[in-house]
Amino acid sequence: IMSKDIKEFLTMMGEAEKKTLDDMLKEMVEKPQADKVESRNEKIDGNFATVEYLTETGSWKTMDFEKVGSEWLLTFPKGAKDDMKSTSKP
Repeated sequence: IMSKDIKEFLTMMGEAEKKTLDDMLKEMVEKPQADKVESRNEKIDGNFATVEYLTETGSWKTMDFEKVGSEWLLTFPKGAKDDMKSTSKP
């Protein structure tokens, strides 16, 4: 359900903390979630999509998705992905 970029990012973050990708994913799913699942404003533009979701604090945040093959995978927002590519170059 996660793009290659997100898994690589979580792996890199985990290495700094001496944690595996599995450890990082487990920590993510243990964080508090909203009492009810709510989403709104789904937008699809070619192979990219966004949807807003209700957080545990009652605010709305956006999740970004990228279509890879026939699957929609969670990914970084386009601007964040571009920033990561430019800062990772020597």
